[in-house]
Amino acid sequence: FPYTTLFRSETCWYMGAYSRPETLEACMGIGMEDFKELGWHKKWQDLTSLGLLSNNQYSEYHISGSLQQYLRGLEIEQLQADYQALSLLRCRSSSCNGLIYWPLNKGGPLFFYGCIDYYGYPLMSYYLLKRLYQDIVVSVYRDISDIRIVVSNVGISCQEGILHIIHSKNGMIQKTFEKKVSINQGNSIRLYDMDDYYSSITDRWTEFMYVSLEIDGDVVAEDTLFFCSLYEFEIEQGDIICSVEKFDYNKWALEIETEYFAKLVEIEADAKLMLSDNYFTLIPGRRKKIEVTVLENKSGADPSLIISSLDNSI
Repeated sequence: FPYTTLFRSETCWYMGAYSRPETLEACMGIGMEDFKELGWHKKWQDLTSLGLLSNNQYSEYHISGSLQQYLRGLEIEQLQADYQALSLLRCRSSSCNGLIYWPLNKGGPLFFYGCIDYYGYPLMSYYLLKRLYQDIVVSVYRDISDIRIVVSNVGISCQEGILHIIHSKNGMIQKTFEKKVSINQGNSIRLYDMDDYYSSITDRWTEFMYVSLEIDGDVVAEDTLFFCSLYEFEIEQGDIICSVEKFDYNKWALEIETEYFAKLVEIEADAKLMLSDNYFTLIPGRRKKIEVTVLENKSGADPSLIISSLDNSI
């Protein structure tokens, strides 16, 4: 369907995710500690009349040892489903010139559709949408045995930049490519073709392709191609390193880097935050700058940050 669409107004994954644990506690009095013992799902069903969803076509991260794990798994599933649909429509359809993500905010604590929950917490998909609705978006994907890199530019002018490509295996760089590119306005502009490159992939569980687009020295768009599901991808994880600077009573700046690889970096706190980016891939040598705005902090003290990936935390 994406190759003939002119305007798309329906994009959401029919399952979706529920609200954040903080929201369920504030709005429904559901405490996560009460739903972590054996049989918690029966207690959940008795309270909400909702059974456990078990579809996991995208992420396979449906760990159901507790309600908190289950809610997190649904968020990862929503993130992956939205990535598949939105990146396809945005970057691989030259005819699609309009795309509405209508389920922006949830209509209730247990309402499915929406990437901002009932109490105003941004969910994982919210940050994905921020990236995929930028003026310039880059996408890397496998087309049978070929690797293709395309860009979509809905900005007001042509841009000159540098395309960086990294092929990594077991956390070690195998090959790098660099190309000066001219990014005209339009959808599905082909930047680079790597014919039959997939035949060089020997271990799809540890190899990936990372691409970034740099304009005037700044990375404006990036994407990662895994050759297996996110759940199956497993390599040794390095430490996540972070520096923090406070420059206003509710404004912070973070700089994050990793020694090895992090496949989904997550920034959480004991306060309600709005971030310039979250839930992203981070590779060694790439220092990521994040702006943090504290929206609500009931304690009055500086919030405590937890920065983690799917495999480690600090």
